[in-house]
Amino acid sequence: MAPGQKKSKRARATQEETSGRTPIKPEGLENLAEQLCKHLGWSFLRSFQIDAIKKVLQLKDVMVHAGTGYGKTTIVAGPLLHPSSKEKITLLVSPLIALQNEQVKTFTETFRLKATAVNSSRGGCSYEVMNVSIYTSFTFAVLLTFEQDICNGKWDIVILSPEMLLSKKFIDVVLRNSRFRERVLSVVVDEAHVVSHWGEGFRKKYGELGIIRALLPPRVPVVAMSATLPACVRQDVATKLQFGKEYDYVNVGNNRANVSIAVRAMQHPMNTYKDLDFIIPVAVTRADDIPKTFLYADNVNKGIDLEDHLTELLPAALRQSGLIQTYSAPYSSEYRDEVMKQFREGRVRVLVCTDAAGMACGCDLPDIDVVVQWTLPKTVSAFVQRAGRAARGPHLRGLAILLVERSAYGQVLEWSEKKGTNRGKGKQKAPQSSKARKEYTTAHGINRAGFDKIKDAMIEKVEPEIDMEVENEGLYALVQTGICRRAVLTKIYNNVDAGHDPDVPCCDLCDPSLLERIKPAPIPSKSKKKQINIKQGIPHLPTGEALHRWRCTIFDRESETTLFGPETFMPNNVIELLASVGPIHSKDFLKQVVGSQWYEYESFGDELFDFLQTIDMPPMIPKPAKPRGKKRGPEEEAVDD
Repeated sequence: MAPGQKKSKRARATQEETSGRTPIKPEGLENLAEQLCKHLGWSFLRSFQIDAIKKVLQLKDVMVHAGTGYGKTTIVAGPLLHPSSKEKITLLVSPLIALQNEQVKTFTETFRLKATAVNSSRGGCSYEVMNVSIYTSFTFAVLLTFEQDICNGKWDIVILSPEMLLSKKFIDVVLRNSRFRERVLSVVVDEAHVVSHWGEGFRKKYGELGIIRALLPPRVPVVAMSATLPACVRQDVATKLQFGKEYDYVNVGNNRANVSIAVRAMQHPMNTYKDLDFIIPVAVTRADDIPKTFLYADNVNKGIDLEDHLTELLPAALRQSGLIQTYSAPYSSEYRDEVMKQFREGRVRVLVCTDAAGMACGCDLPDIDVVVQWTLPKTVSAFVQRAGRAARGPHLRGLAILLVERSAYGQVLEWSEKKGTNRGKGKQKAPQSSKARKEYTTAHGINRAGFDKIKDAMIEKVEPEIDMEVENEGLYALVQTGICRRAVLTKIYNNVDAGHDPDVPCCDLCDPSLLERIKPAPIPSKSKKKQINIKQGIPHLPTGEALHRWRCTIFDRESETTLFGPETFMPNNVIELLASVGPIHSKDFLKQVVGSQWYEYESFGDELFDFLQTIDMPPMIPKPAKPRGKKRGPEEEAVDD
């Protein structure tokens, strides 16, 4: 700059903001671990947590790759607990409202930090409120209050979505506020893999998060954290968040040594769901006999069908207990909260869910025994994220199961003859013939864990070459490998620690005994009992009304929750059937009528029979005969011709 030349306002502001941001020297961080442990009352912190926290305090961008349950949340809170960060604030970008609210609770209770989430469920300055064309008095008051709360230091951590962070109202009111710019310590992007997975799809603002660089003061570090960062995703995240070449990459991998991995093909038609029968133990008599299970179904509409199928496998005495429930975003928050509460308490044993459950509540559920993925997910990362929900508590063991369509074994890959050779890159190609397809699928495990135990050993001991650039991240290689599934994940994610707990089976290839735990239902016998045809007439309305009242009375007496209505106890079609067959004078006839259709018959059949004897049921009124079509005469047939 020439002598006497004045700096522009922007240049002066930049210099002032930069001069106030001095990285802490290494010698000033020598006792960081001891200081944080003392503050938190912990005995130790993991080395990768300390490394990442130091990088933030030294004003460096950091990308952290660590498995679910490894303690990435500490990396967000740690810098704020350092004495130099007094009255500083961190923005945490988080994808789901339920997850944001759970994180508020964690930061408040575990780290004793002042945290809030900017979303509609907390009455804050929600995106819906801010994204309006006209400022109402209410909106203006909310904005003023929130500006004061954030910018004046009421909060240590503010959790929000990328849509909120990049909204014009939030930028104008908060990000450009001089008090906020003085206080901001860092920006953290949690579940950073979605920057790549969602950034070009239905959450485009994730792909635009790099814009935040231009809206923040210089030298504000950005931290990206995820449990699943294969090379292609890591590179894409770094590009979209505008990480320079000098950013620090902290990689401890995502290997869960205490979780076994099992993969098998479906052996039954998918619409029967019989491949899931192993979830309900055969000899179950109590709720505790059923392992706590997350069953992931990417198709939300299938959730009810899966719930119904598993409920039918329960003994009659447990079918009304609500042990199996569905959980996904379309349900009301009241329903989701109640179901998740019951799952934590063990009253719900199987949760048929989407990522809404895993992302939002997986971090607060330490005792999930089994995670099942129904059908191939889009990527390996989707499976690994979900598998990571299992056995997060100390000293627990878990099992992660991937049930795949049989077509997954028809995707023919290039294979290495020897481990480590470079013979192609896992390119997919069509099989040459039906015979070649059958030989290929058999050699790579399509019949394992099926109906014939001998076929469990029918797999070729080879491993695939993994193409790190394909969109599915090597998903078919994970399914078809004949060596070790954990070894495939180690290659995909460059995991530092690839071992497993010696007391925990590694995977179904290393320890085929795991297959016994995930066997499908046996093929039903072809011999069928002759079904008795129950003749039905016109339903007698007074009988139907009486049965409705009886159903409500029994439901109110027996049910422990009001979440589910009386129809779950006795469906309407059962009432209609009972009201249309005339007087029921014997228990044998009652069993013929509803014994196979009403799953509560064994528990309440006698009580139902006694009640029916108090009803004045008239003889069955036959349904009117259907009119038969008029026979056409020769003249009509001639006209048709």
